[in-house]
Parts: sequence; C-alpha cells; structure tokens
Amino acid sequence: MSLAIVIPYYNIDFFDKTLFSLACQTDKRFKVYIGNNNSPNNPIKLIDNYRNQLDIVYKEFKNERNPITLSEQFMQCVSLISDEEWFMILGDDDLLEQNVIADFYRYLPQIEENRINVVKYSTAVINKNDDLSSKIYKYNTIENSTDLYVKKINKRARSSLSEHIFRTSQYHQYRISAYPLAWHSDDMMVLKYSNFGNIFCISDSIVLIRSSNMNITGRVYSYMNEKSEASIYFFSELLSRYTNKFDYNDLKNFFQILITMSLDRYNPSGFLEHIRIGVNILGEKEVDEEIIGIKYPQLINIETDRLEKSSYDFYINTFCLYKNKENVLREFSDKKEFNIEWIELGHQLYCIDKEHLNSIVNKSLMEEDDFIIVCFENHRFGANYIRTNLLKYIYWANIYKADILFGNGDEIDFMCKLQEELYWVNSVRRSNFIILFRNFFRRLWNLDFSDNIDLSEKISTLSTNKLIIHPFI
Repeated sequence: MSLAIVIPYYNIDFFDKTLFSLACQTDKRFKVYIGNNNSPNNPIKLIDNYRNQLDIVYKEFKNERNPITLSEQFMQCVSLISDEEWFMILGDDDLLEQNVIADFYRYLPQIEENRINVVKYSTAVINKNDDLSSKIYKYNTIENSTDLYVKKINKRARSSLSEHIFRTSQYHQYRISAYPLAWHSDDMMVLKYSNFGNIFCISDSIVLIRSSNMNITGRVYSYMNEKSEASIYFFSELLSRYTNKFDYNDLKNFFQILITMSLDRYNPSGFLEHIRIGVNILGEKEVDEEIIGIKYPQLINIETDRLEKSSYDFYINTFCLYKNKENVLREFSDKKEFNIEWIELGHQLYCIDKEHLNSIVNKSLMEEDDFIIVCFENHRFGANYIRTNLLKYIYWANIYKADILFGNGDEIDFMCKLQEELYWVNSVRRSNFIILFRNFFRRLWNLDFSDNIDLSEKISTLSTNKLIIHPFI
C-alpha cells in the first residue's frame, strides 16, 4: 500500500460525509489513519459503518485539545502511518471526488519520473450545505512551489492542507512547522517538502475544502492574535532562512506583510529584529521607505504661515519633574509657551511613579488638554530652539495621529524619516522632553512602574504611533 490518508479528527458534524467520500473512491489502494484529538464526540459508530469498505486504523489520543498546538496533533496522527510511501492529511470535514485516488496512481509514474515530492489537486471551497462557494482552482501539471505561494498571497491561487499528497520521507526530514493553529504550517510543508522546487498538479479530479464556522479557516474573526503570531513566525523564517529561494520583489512583499503584522502585534524588541532582517535583505533606505509607506501611506502638506501667527498666544500645560528645581528653572524662565506645574520626585529621576503619573493624567483629562508635555530637570533646550517650530512639530504629530512625540532621546534603537525634522521611532530608552497626546492619556492610567523602567522606555512599548524630533529640541 503506497498511500496513507491521515485524518486528525475532532468535529463530528461533517465527518460521515468525509468517510463516505473515501468509501466512494474508485481506487481503494489507500489506508485510513484516524487520530481522535480528544473530541467530545466519539466517532467510533460512524467509523464502524465503514470498516467493511475501508482499511481503517483508529486511535484515541488523550492530550488536551488545544488549537494552538494543532501542528503537534497533526504529527501525532501522522505517526500512526506504517510503511506507506505517500500520505495525505485530510480535514475531518473535507471531501474527495471519487477519482482522486485513482488519478494519483494514474499519474504516479510521471510523479516518480520527475522526482516530485508533493502532489497538489485542484480544489473548490464548499459551505456547510455542500454548495460551491468558490471557483474551481486549476493549475499547470508542473508548478513551482514558490511561484504558487506568491500567487496565493496575491489572491491568484489558493492552498490548504487537504489537497496535497506528500512523500513520507520528506515528512521524516522536515516534520511540520509548529506555528500557532498550524496556520501557515501547510504552506511551509509544501515549500520544504518540495525543496522549494516543483510540485505535480492534478486537475482531473477535485478536493472539496469546507469553510464553515466549525473550522479555524472558516471562522475568519476567531483566533486573530494567534493567526497574526503564526504569520509573523512564518514570514520571519522565510526572510531569515530562505532568501535564496525567492526573487527580490517577492522578498519585499514578504517584508511588507511581516511589518504590517508586526505593527498589529507590536513589541519593540521583536519589531527591531524584523527591521534587522529587512535591512539585511533590502538595505536601510528601502526598509525606511517601506515602514513609512505602511504607517503613513499619505504624507501631508502642511501650511506653516498660520502657525507662526498663532504661536504668540499659545501655551502648553507642562509637568516638570525634578529633584533639584534650580537645575531647570533657568531653562524655562523666558519661555512663556510653557505653563509649568512642578512635581518633586523623591527617587530616581526618570522613573516616575504611578501616583504622580495618574495625577498628571487626571488633571489633563479634566482640563481637556489636547496634548501635554512631561519633562525632567536635566532638559536643556538647544541653541536653535524656536517656539514656532515646537508648535509646528506638535501640529504635524497631531495630524499624523501620534500618541507620543519625543523632543529628544538617548539609546534610540531605530528611527526613519517621515518629513523634515520628524521621524518615526521604534523605542527610546530615555527622553527628558516628551509630548503626550489626548488619545493616549487613558493608556497611562495606573501604569505599573514596579520594574523601575524609565518613562520613555515604558511608553515606547504601548504604541506604534511614536514620533521624534530631530535635531532635538
């Protein structure tokens, strides 16, 4: 027997139809391996109905059902295979047209002649009523796996796990990538098992892929965080390990997807790692342009004439934190644009405590400030400081929906130019002049500073909408 059909079973709703589609195969040269992933619905009665028609191995696994570790459960089921040279992982709700297996054996000599490790069938998507909800996707007999994947992300092809047959020896070499929800695991299987080369496509018969609220693919808005996390792992792996398998434009496209996903699941240290991956492939200039293009797809032309006229009567509520007020009084003595409230700190200068920050937030909300400034006693204005420029930067940052505008900073890990003296910034270790905008105020409430992290570094983790002025104020 050359072919194993592995079914990781959990949902019973369409399972009878799946087994029936196997029983209807015109060629029965396959063995069915069913692994029960701790389902609440025992399928044994259904399975017993088909034992006279199908060669079935059934095993119950007692592992806790966790969709996040689906790839491990898939491997657990694949481990049931005995000596079959080829295997298919079939969803417990998907269907095979009656000649799927017959066509595999009909084309097997060509598959072997071309040293193919992955076979792909034409597919169509069906709903819970078995009605077609997509066109039939057909392919050339020989397709390159990398080309097909690029077509998939550009919506010119589709792919899922069930329509593939894999050479078992490739599984033993590469296993199944452990992405959350096994999201993209099938993509990486096709790429790795084919050695990023050719796959054989069969269009004579079709695999019907079910999309319903009973499976992860059909539940579009479920597990969004896990799907994003899996995408980040997947594209990071492609960009860090397999750059020689794709052309420049494909890699650029992957980087755009990675950055978009990373911004949605933002973590400054992780984002910095993705930036470094991009720089190694695309170069600094291209990475800067890609990030700005994603964050700010439309740059804004701002008239500054009226800003100059209005700058004479504006002031900003400014909270100055100090241990020694004399160190900073002179800096603000001639600058009427700052309405200062002095806050004495009894501990490390940059580590504002929760009580002080809550007080600042509460007062700013009560006074309906659009923005405020938090500065520290060691701030020194540059020789070229002009109040009109400060208003301009704040106005620009507000138009770009910034949460934070740093007036300066130390240990900046990455920044890229938005326009003129305004830059997007990933993380600032320490800044002594910080403009905070109204939409961000409530996120500062009850912020925990028990880890003694500086204010700048702490708030850098809370938002992607961060800008910095350079040259510094």
